[in-house]
Amino acid sequence: MQRRTFRLGRVLVLAAAALFLGSCGSAGERAGPERPAGPAADVTIRGFHYVQREAGGVAWEIRADRAERYLDRGRIRLHGVRARFRTPSGEWVRVSAEAADYGESEERLELRGHVRVRTDTGYLLEGERLVWERPASLIRSREPVRLVAPLYAVTGADLRYRIDLRTLELGGGVRTVIPPAPRKDRT
Repeated sequence: MQRRTFRLGRVLVLAAAALFLGSCGSAGERAGPERPAGPAADVTIRGFHYVQREAGGVAWEIRADRAERYLDRGRIRLHGVRARFRTPSGEWVRVSAEAADYGESEERLELRGHVRVRTDTGYLLEGERLVWERPASLIRSREPVRLVAPLYAVTGADLRYRIDLRTLELGGGVRTVIPPAPRKDRT
């Protein structure tokens, strides 16, 4: 009898500890050094990789070190992001950032933290926040950006890059830097 009471007491203590630990913070919320306080993700995936195929080939893909899926919001929060997509002309555009939020229904990727966009033609676009709207074939920013081309660099306070039309608009305090051409030795 004494042994059974001890075993039952141990089970009750473990159950109480589990309930206590489960009730710390609001229901469904977790916090820690990697995760801010707020609703917990429904699914967390390490080594995330998503590919969308069209006409038998890769149209675009996203990779991330970690992805957190929120089912009720149709959102995926990504960490250590790398993405690439093919333009209508067949050129690849590659994007990287420290983090991003991807809205599934609108196919919209909000990139933040050391964002870099590279094209096959040698252009580099840098900023702290960029938004890629796939259906609109648009990359935009309302924050300062820098475009580096093979022969010049341009900065501006905001940006609209129409991928399908291959047009880029920079606004607000635009500045262009054109380095001098290399000197030819005269002998």
